[in-house]
Amino acid sequence: MKNKISRREYIKGAAAMVAAGAITQTAVGCTNDSANTVSFSSEFPVKYNVDVFIAGGGPAGCATAVSAAETGHSVFLAEAHSCLGGMGTAAKVPVFMQLTDGKNFLCAGFGRRIIDSLRKNRRQGGEANDIEALKRVYDDLMVKSGAKFTFQTTLMAAKKTGNKIDYVLCCAPSGVFAVKAKVYIDCTGNGDLAVMSGAKWEMTPSNEGRIPATLCGVWGGIDWKKWHAVMPKDNPQPQG
Repeated sequence: MKNKISRREYIKGAAAMVAAGAITQTAVGCTNDSANTVSFSSEFPVKYNVDVFIAGGGPAGCATAVSAAETGHSVFLAEAHSCLGGMGTAAKVPVFMQLTDGKNFLCAGFGRRIIDSLRKNRRQGGEANDIEALKRVYDDLMVKSGAKFTFQTTLMAAKKTGNKIDYVLCCAPSGVFAVKAKVYIDCTGNGDLAVMSGAKWEMTPSNEGRIPATLCGVWGGIDWKKWHAVMPKDNPQPQG
């Protein structure tokens, strides 16, 4: 091919374009090292430089973000779903288990704020949480605290020097970006940030009883009078 250029010439050209301000994210190399690996290099913007970075916006992540922001720290939280609340909202897990030991309320502080606000905002009857109201409760607490957060933002990687994290990479619909922080907190539920940072981990063997997934759903149009009439009397009765 007459117009073929070397990799060295390509990189020099790309570097010149960056220096000229023509591009902000440039792939400066993509090589196939072997049949099973690919090496890719690029430059990404540092979108957030904060005191605290939090991976995951479930109950733990929100509690951490709100507490840090309300005590004067700058915060950015990355949430992979399109809502806060973790499994209590995105996966429709209908109740918090358990909040008391039968006598004492065990999650005072942030937990009490969630429960009290949910009771004020719920629009459905029964014992199950009003999931849409719960989403609004988390949103309201996060916004009022001043903590920054984005949805559909996935943690990709953690870059560290020795035992210290230098920055993390996140991927959102707007593109890939970096976050630098003084403190990095893993609230993913699966220890993703910890593993990416080099923490040791192990998986329970399948023959030792892994916890199965729970399938939750939302039902409507149920004739509760008919249901109560045909179900055995000793069966737990839902609130209709």
